[in-house]
Amino acid sequence: MRISAQEQAAIQHVTQAGASFGFGNMISHLQTAWAKKLMDEYGMDEKTARLSSWGDGYPFKMHEDLKDHGFWDETGESYRAAKEKP
Repeated sequence: MRISAQEQAAIQHVTQAGASFGFGNMISHLQTAWAKKLMDEYGMDEKTARLSSWGDGYPFKMHEDLKDHGFWDETGESYRAAKEKP
């Protein structure tokens, strides 16, 4: 999976904001904004929207690769090939 340079910059920006202002604080704002969007666009009640906005995030390697390189190899081929080289 490839992401745009703009999305890569946004990921870097949001992780910097988390480091500056607290990751839990920023995550809470994002979850609330997502729940509000679900309520506004799909007519969900707040309880359902908030339950729908909870998750575990991305795998660590995926997050780092997308943030730093704008690319994630979900097949794992590029990672295996790099380990197999002598």
